[in-house]
Amino acid sequence: MGLFAFVRSHIYFVTAVRSLVERHQGAIALQQKLSKASTYSKRRSKFLIDS
Repeated sequence: MGLFAFVRSHIYFVTAVRSLVERHQGAIALQQKLSKASTYSKRRSKFLIDS
């Protein structure tokens, strides 16, 4: 295993990890959006029921 092969595999590994992290952060942001939307709809339905 030469140095070039090692560097290339390291780059592959880093890009894979980075894409995983970005996907994870995207999932977290999506979850936050969904929870905000659900609390908003709950609040709105409560307001509609109260009024």
